[in-house]
Amino acid sequence: MAGQNRRQFFRLPLPHPLSSNVTIIQIKNNAIETGKAKVLIEDISPGGLRFISNVKLPATPQVILEFETEILNNNLQLPGYIVRKVPRDKDMYEYGVKFTLENNVHAELIPLLQLLSIRLRRTPLVGGCRFATNEELEQLNRSSKSS
Repeated sequence: MAGQNRRQFFRLPLPHPLSSNVTIIQIKNNAIETGKAKVLIEDISPGGLRFISNVKLPATPQVILEFETEILNNNLQLPGYIVRKVPRDKDMYEYGVKFTLENNVHAELIPLLQLLSIRLRRTPLVGGCRFATNEELEQLNRSSKSS
């Protein structure tokens, strides 16, 4: 529908970024295996997520990434592709990702994120989540600063 907000789902901004391993799992419908890179998820919704990284990645539906993280003691593997790429600082990028989830995974993710949202209102660091450590945050900041 014209004029409607493109987002289908609520977006959950995270007071502390989630640490995630990302890997490329598919290029142009061909399954591949690559190494993992550590990225920081800044917000998440049932439809996608926003992350920052110093790794240059292409914004195309041809390249499917998989994000591996933990939310409320649930290990998640979330596939998706980059729809938006914005330079942040020197060698640092912000990416918007649209998930390519199976319906059953999608149905499990919605109540999980709603519960996380409720718990985050009470405390910024909820147990059972892979929040980035200070060391991970510093590492990413160091690699983005010019020496």
